[in-house]
Amino acid sequence: MQIYNRQLGEVEVLPQDVYAFEEGLPGFETLQKFALLPFAGSPYFHWLLSLEDSNVGFLTVDPFPFFPGYHVDLGEELLQKLKITDRRQVAVYNILTVPESVALTTANLAGPLVFNLQHKLAKQVILDNSKYHTKHQLFTTRQAASESR
Repeated sequence: MQIYNRQLGEVEVLPQDVYAFEEGLPGFETLQKFALLPFAGSPYFHWLLSLEDSNVGFLTVDPFPFFPGYHVDLGEELLQKLKITDRRQVAVYNILTVPESVALTTANLAGPLVFNLQHKLAKQVILDNSKYHTKHQLFTTRQAASESR
């Protein structure tokens, strides 16, 4: 199906790209259908686009290549809610904030997006009592300096 997104324009979405966020996302609780689409040219970045509101879309990242010690504890309640029975079913992404200077991009590690790739269910989890916060620098100072050249 074709959808329109304010950031990307017309986008092709396949059925296998669609995930149900049964509780929505914090701040967007009424939006429950999102497409997870690859960002052209990078295996680490994806777009998360609402199918219900063309103004809502987020750039996300696979956190593990950028934050090797990152850990998300998937509690029993979450595993049941998302029907996760095997860790190979799981993907974790984090929403990015991309300012005018891309080198200053930050990742929200306190609120990871957890996807069940098999059952097409997803949820944003807010990590309680965590060492993570909403503004972790994505790029190191060295990476940022080389990108600004």
